[in-house]
Amino acid sequence: MREKPSVKTRSKKPSCIKKGGLKLKKVKYEDIELFKGINFQATEKVEAFDCAKAHERAFEAMEAGFDIQSRDYNIFVVGHTGTGRRTFVKQLVEDIAKEKEIPDDWIYVYNFEDQWSPNAISLKAGTAKRLKKDFEKLLEEILKALDNLFESDVYQEKAQELKAEYDKKQKELWDEITEKAKKLGYALQVAPNGIMTVPLKDGKKLKQEEVNELPEEERKQYEENSQKVKHIVEGYLHRTRLLQNDYQDEVEKLNRESAEFAIKPAFDKIKKTYKAYGDLLDHLDRMQEDILENLSLITGDDEKQATNLFQRYQINVFVDHSNYNGAPRITEINPTYSNLFGKIEYLSKNGYLYTDHTLIKSGSIHRANGGYIVIEAKDLLRDIYVWDTLKKILYSEKITVENIESRTGYSSLATIKPSPIPLDLKVILIGEPHLYDLLYQLDPDFEKLFRIKAEFDYELENKEGNRHLMLNFLHSVVQEKDLMPLDSEAVKEVLAFSVRLSGSRRKLSTHFSRLTDLLIESNRIAEKQQLKQINADIIKETIRIKEKRLSLDMEKIHEMIENNEIIINTAGEKTGETNGLSIISTGDFDFGIPARITADYSVASTGLVDIQREVDMSGKIYKKAVMTLESFFEARYSKKIPLSLKATTSFEQTYGTIDGDSATVAETVALISSISGIGIKQEIAVTGSMSQKGDIQPVGGISEKVEGFYRACKNKGLNGQQGVIVPQGNLDSLILKDEVLKDIQEDNFHLWTVETIDEVIGIMTGKEAGKLNKNGKYTKDSVNYHVMKTLEKAHKISQQEHDSEEKEKKGK
Repeated sequence: MREKPSVKTRSKKPSCIKKGGLKLKKVKYEDIELFKGINFQATEKVEAFDCAKAHERAFEAMEAGFDIQSRDYNIFVVGHTGTGRRTFVKQLVEDIAKEKEIPDDWIYVYNFEDQWSPNAISLKAGTAKRLKKDFEKLLEEILKALDNLFESDVYQEKAQELKAEYDKKQKELWDEITEKAKKLGYALQVAPNGIMTVPLKDGKKLKQEEVNELPEEERKQYEENSQKVKHIVEGYLHRTRLLQNDYQDEVEKLNRESAEFAIKPAFDKIKKTYKAYGDLLDHLDRMQEDILENLSLITGDDEKQATNLFQRYQINVFVDHSNYNGAPRITEINPTYSNLFGKIEYLSKNGYLYTDHTLIKSGSIHRANGGYIVIEAKDLLRDIYVWDTLKKILYSEKITVENIESRTGYSSLATIKPSPIPLDLKVILIGEPHLYDLLYQLDPDFEKLFRIKAEFDYELENKEGNRHLMLNFLHSVVQEKDLMPLDSEAVKEVLAFSVRLSGSRRKLSTHFSRLTDLLIESNRIAEKQQLKQINADIIKETIRIKEKRLSLDMEKIHEMIENNEIIINTAGEKTGETNGLSIISTGDFDFGIPARITADYSVASTGLVDIQREVDMSGKIYKKAVMTLESFFEARYSKKIPLSLKATTSFEQTYGTIDGDSATVAETVALISSISGIGIKQEIAVTGSMSQKGDIQPVGGISEKVEGFYRACKNKGLNGQQGVIVPQGNLDSLILKDEVLKDIQEDNFHLWTVETIDEVIGIMTGKEAGKLNKNGKYTKDSVNYHVMKTLEKAHKISQQEHDSEEKEKKGK
């Protein structure tokens, strides 16, 4: 049996009724009636829902987390799904963030000193986007200014002057060496492969054959002069190179000075606009210098080279807050590594991967920097690298961009390493209680970084203020979802549904998603019936339809009970057999069913044997309950004589694992009935946990269990004697359906509350349990009296067998 968690509560005792000499605590309809004497409002004329009032504990915790500006005071919101925790956090963060200042924008720019480490620059919120446009205009102005410069008459005139001066010096140098060569009997000619030397005689050029035919002395003179001319030519070439270099230097100087003069106004203009940003001004100075140093590439004929060069002058708007009102607040629904921490993208060019500062993409952590980020804890923890990286950036209070393959060391690809950005961020995680507990126990860093625990209660006290708060919630749902309003009786039914969800008449469930679903489906039915308001009948019908949608398993089991395929007796008496109650959960629907529990005994010294426990078909809680039962029997019946019997208990026709302790009372009564020989009323079912002392303790799912036995009795026919015994501590947990309440009111079905096992014995057997007198004997003809009689007989038989065995041993 799977038990729902329950809370032991106290309530006023029900009226006591004497019957057959027994003092029975019978539950009246008035004892379990909901909202007795309470009037409700319709949803039309109430104020909006204030989520903070519904979750004061969580609100105060989160308020403290927001107020404390420290890297350690991040927030973990703990609560069950459906309690409105996401909506609450979203609204609270929205309200807090609006009052905060908008943080700076961030851009990445080319690093002229180290191209592999782009620089991050912060700007006032809303400035980055404008700066990008201004940069685009700046580059356009630069290109236009340079084009105009090199096409201008002034520049062309200066360039021509330089060229003419160079040509003049070049001609003078040529004339000089040709004159020297002529005096040595040689002429100089410019050829495609260099300068040729040609012998001269009497002003006439000689061929080599003619030189060879000259007299030996004259021929040798030509050869000597030939070497001298070569030296003259080499000197000429050297001086020409120096002259060419000087000319190029002068041209570059002219170009640089002219270009600087041409582009300076554009740079001065943007510097004046952004004079408050020192880092940006430094970048502009380096950019201007880089343009002047690369004029030849910019103004050259290679457009591809010029385009690549201009790429470095682009800026990357990394984080833009131009559209924000207050601090950023981001809910990251898919917290993958790249979505949170950004990435560096690559482009494929001619088979190679290429990246630069413009391909750095921000993550939600960067965009939320200076504000708040909300993440589902279970989604965050799916990737260990994401959780580990989040902790590292919170510790370091810096955030950069690094691809996960580089972060984990699985990539040898050369890549850029952007400079880090200071981190000022409040992280809010949302998760289930068990997830918080696991992180707290298993990760020492978790406690240090998430010092604020904001717990969402899943229920409210059922009092006037909270009922009005729930009414506000219903009004807000009606407004938000554009539903029909609810009349006062419909509101009462919805709150009754909330009470049933809580499991206690003293509580209202804050499972807001379930209440919202109920209103949406009720609105659909009301529209089909062409109503203008949702009334109580619509709410009841919606609950019935939804239950029918989910209750196929329940219907099949009760059909088997009705057809005696599962044997459950709802009339008469049987010895050693009781009707226990259990809960079955199908995930989205819980329902109760009766379970036939049988007990028997034989003379032996084995003690209590539970069949489910022996075949390992029971959970730990059930095993504990059986051991408690053993302890109770030993304490009550074995203080003077040992238990000389083998007692067995079993859940009949149960084929799954059994857990929980709510069948302890039923098993105890069945065993006592079997040993005493006194019959048990089969029209009565019982549920409850039991202590070693015989005290009856509350259990979970009490309403479903009562309704489960009621349904079995109704299907087989109500006889006016049937009912259920429940722990006194569960009285406030009884929130029953209308049909059950009606039959209780008309005495067709009954409820009794008990505090001890003796009260249960009295109700189920019709006899007193019996009390010990001064002589250590139980009241004559009581149930306990008959139990002790059987145990004494069993002990006597066992002793006789033992003595007989001892005599046989001695005889041998």
